[in-house]
Amino acid sequence: DRGAGEPLLLLMGLGASSLKWEPHMAVYEKFFRVIAPDNRGSGKSDKPKLETYTIREMAQDALAVLDAAGIESAHINGISMGGAIAQYIAIHYPQRVRSVVLTNTFPRCSNSFRRSIEFLRDLRGSIDDSLFGSILTWIIYSSAFQERNDAYIQKATIQDPDSENPVPVYAFKAQCNGILGFDATKELHKIAAPVLIASGDLD
Repeated sequence: DRGAGEPLLLLMGLGASSLKWEPHMAVYEKFFRVIAPDNRGSGKSDKPKLETYTIREMAQDALAVLDAAGIESAHINGISMGGAIAQYIAIHYPQRVRSVVLTNTFPRCSNSFRRSIEFLRDLRGSIDDSLFGSILTWIIYSSAFQERNDAYIQKATIQDPDSENPVPVYAFKAQCNGILGFDATKELHKIAAPVLIASGDLD
C-alpha cells in the first residue's frame, strides 16, 4: 500500500507475488495510491491446501483487501492470471471498478495455452526448483528479447524476488487449476468500466 491519489489495485500472475510489480510500482506510486496484494498461495498470503484456487475466490480475496483498506472502488491492472481476476471483478462487481487494464491475459484458455498451463502444473515439483525457474524465464521472454538481453535474463533467473516466500508446489498447481477452469467469454459484455487491453506483440 504505497503512494497517494486514486486507488490502483495491481493483480499479479501465476506463481508470483506482488514483489514482481516493484519496477511498475516505483512509477505508479507517484500518481496513485497503489495496492498490490499477494494472491492466495503466493508471497505472504495464506496458502490453503486445496486442489484449486478458483479465479472467483482470488477475486473475492482482492476485494477483501480493498475492503480492509477502506476503498470502495479502484482502477485495476491485472497481468496474466491477475487479468483473469480483474475480469471477474469487473463482470460481477462493476461498482468496485473505475477502470481496467488487462495485460497479457485471457478470457479463457485456448488449446495451446491450456497445454502450456497443464505442462507447467504437471512439471512443478518433479524437477529442481532452480531448473523450473529457468524454464519459466525461458517461456516468459520472447526469443528476440532473450537474444538482446542475455545478461538481464541470467540475472532474472538467479535473483528471484520471491525466493524468501516461494509458492509451494501444491499452491502453484492450485493456481494453475484455477486458470484452467476460467471462462468469461460469455460475460465479457457485462464489463461497464473503461478497459485498456495491452499485450506483447510476441506473446
